[in-house]
Amino acid sequence: MNKNELKEGEIYTATNGNIVKYIQLEDKYECINGNHISGNQSGYSTQGGAFHFKDIKLSTPEEKHWLECCIAANKFIPKERVMQSFEPEFVLPEKWFIKVTDENKEILSNWRNAGGKVFDGYLNGNYGNFRGVWTPYIPTFRNPIEISFEQFKKYVLKEESTYEVGQRKVNEARRPVVVQKPQIVAKPFEIRTRCLKDNRRIKSAINAEGNIFMVNDIITPIEQNSVNKGKPFKIIGFRMNSTGDGLCAITQTHSPYGIGIDKIEHYIKPEVQTKVPFKDVIKLIQEDLKESNLDKARRLYPKGTIYKPLFGKNVKSSGQFSYFQHTKNIMQGFGLGLVYNDGVWAEILGYEPQIGDEFQIKRPYSDTYQNIIHIVTNFNGSYDNPNSVITFKQKDNHQWIGTVLLKNIKIIK
Repeated sequence: MNKNELKEGEIYTATNGNIVKYIQLEDKYECINGNHISGNQSGYSTQGGAFHFKDIKLSTPEEKHWLECCIAANKFIPKERVMQSFEPEFVLPEKWFIKVTDENKEILSNWRNAGGKVFDGYLNGNYGNFRGVWTPYIPTFRNPIEISFEQFKKYVLKEESTYEVGQRKVNEARRPVVVQKPQIVAKPFEIRTRCLKDNRRIKSAINAEGNIFMVNDIITPIEQNSVNKGKPFKIIGFRMNSTGDGLCAITQTHSPYGIGIDKIEHYIKPEVQTKVPFKDVIKLIQEDLKESNLDKARRLYPKGTIYKPLFGKNVKSSGQFSYFQHTKNIMQGFGLGLVYNDGVWAEILGYEPQIGDEFQIKRPYSDTYQNIIHIVTNFNGSYDNPNSVITFKQKDNHQWIGTVLLKNIKIIK
């Protein structure tokens, strides 16, 4: 980067990973320094650091956001935490369209120059020398991108100059506009007017924070001492304030003088939480805890279980089951080992020990079992032959290896 391209207050990233806000210029060393995040991205400093012009480049929006947050907190904040509050830049597409609704129908009708009143459907943003070409279907020519009504008000109306609806003046093509933060205008207020055929009325206004207010918008006062703070009011018009340097929004309550647009914000209806009766809460919890048939199949027929399927020959379970929605069956595979159908479960015949299974050995001349745990290392035989031999090792002493008959063990599941 060249020296004359540097801007004071801009944020740059060095080749070694440092992210620095240009505060001070050191001509002697052809370097800049300032608040920065270290190259290993594990610390934040307000002192030191010298970054040569040729070793830096303009930071990405994510890197800028990260450093600004560290500067605001005056300490290092991990990137993962900071990125939770990062909002990507919005780029107004060159080709876009918007869905026509009852909410935006009047505004879109006044904005377009490709006809009069619009109906339910879609509006193409730019189509040759025309804007607002109506279509009943989603536009596909040149692959336009859909934008919301809020984006239309914030980025399309805000970038346009005043125009006359009656004469339908055609504006020259506009380039996409990149907007990251609301633009603070130089004057206290920017007034946007709409000149109608029969009279002149102020239809919308932008305050110093970049918020757009329009007739029919629902707003609420923001002053802490206002008795109407948090209550919704519908804008029915605008008027100049007493000093003539700003606008007031007129509502049924704030009439005839209105309320300054620097003292209002758009009203957001609070979410209403429906209280659920206690018995219904218990029911929901019980349903949530209810075991599904698929989970039940995995529990009842673990790997090595021998069972008689609802049709076909005996099957050894693999422990993996699938649920088939159209037949409401549960089986190991398509047409293999049907284990459940319409409330009926397959009969369990036995269990064939698997390598890695844990078990206890029966005490001689007793129906009790030893406390020592053993692990299966090999199995020779069949689940239905009690004299089949199991090779094992002791769980806590892998050097103790032995054999035992199937009839003398108890598998621990």
